[in-house]
Amino acid sequence: MSASSEPVRHVALIGLGWHARRVYYPALEQAALQGRVRLRAVVDLEENASVVRGFLDSRPVRPDALLFTPRGPSPDRPDAELLARLEALRASGGLDGVVISTEPRAHKGYARWALERGIHVLLDKPITAPVSATSAEEVARALWSDFEELSRVQATSRARLVVQAQRRVHPGYGLIKRLLADFLAEYRVPVSSLDVYHADGMWVMPDEWDREHHAYKHGTGKLLHSGYHFVDLCSWLLE
Repeated sequence: MSASSEPVRHVALIGLGWHARRVYYPALEQAALQGRVRLRAVVDLEENASVVRGFLDSRPVRPDALLFTPRGPSPDRPDAELLARLEALRASGGLDGVVISTEPRAHKGYARWALERGIHVLLDKPITAPVSATSAEEVARALWSDFEELSRVQATSRARLVVQAQRRVHPGYGLIKRLLADFLAEYRVPVSSLDVYHADGMWVMPDEWDREHHAYKHGTGKLLHSGYHFVDLCSWLLE
């Protein structure tokens, strides 16, 4: 099916932070210029309004609406007024999917809202990340509870929930998986050892612990940040 005959997908981008500006917005913009996507709304915190507007001023594609919301007392409960505005978009047939690129503590509220309304979700990893998940057992257990909750909601939804783990499509990792498959087929031996480490080509400097877009600030820990990719890659390579 050619791009011109495909239905236009109406999408909202929830969160226009550093990661979304670098990855999601350019991809959505390209799809919009090709006539495949209509960017109905961008959502962000009121305190980020000047940064968001400054970024969008330089872009060839701008969203139909800019929706700003206050920082609430509980990150996993989106502001009621904001949800009402998104609901109005959905009710008018103007919302098929959302890309959720907020900080992880806010993921569950937006994802649940969308799934309950049959709106497809592309969700940044990790699915959720409560504060102090690395140091408090009861908080760590909440991760599984959040997963089960969203799983139950999705089971009754007509929408899909996709968690973004993009390193699976990196050409280098793809090459490794093909070489593994060829080796195992030829020599009929299993993988018996696996070593995973990560620096991402950079040193972690002291200021990184205080960046708002970096989950270390809230005690999330390595496995729910960049280490997430390596747990995912292990599972994928060992298939």
